[in-house]
Amino acid sequence: MAKPVVALTRCVYSSSDREVDEAVRSTIALAGGLPDRVVKARKILIKPNYVGASSKSSDAEIKRHGGRFVSCAEPAVTRAVVALVREANPTAEIVFAEGVDAPPHRTAEDVFRAMDEIGRAHV
Repeated sequence: MAKPVVALTRCVYSSSDREVDEAVRSTIALAGGLPDRVVKARKILIKPNYVGASSKSSDAEIKRHGGRFVSCAEPAVTRAVVALVREANPTAEIVFAEGVDAPPHRTAEDVFRAMDEIGRAHV
């Protein structure tokens, strides 16, 4: 079994979505790139880590700093990962999954919609 590889690239909260995309691409490259199994897979699951948003009773309560999320993954990071996966494997089915610990009136669909809408507003 191969040793785990960890890579870290920092970017400031005021970075543009393009700069976030470049940082994600750089980080994945530093870690050795996408594994062959991603390139060859028929179905790929991406878990974006939006749990910090799902525990909030409204979109307005999702914690941000300078427009970027601090209690969950930044949607620009998720979009960059999806773009890389899609470039590496144009035919795979991409599935998103997230654990949602939402108040009864919030659904997983609410959280994914909020993360997409609010995240795109930052561009």
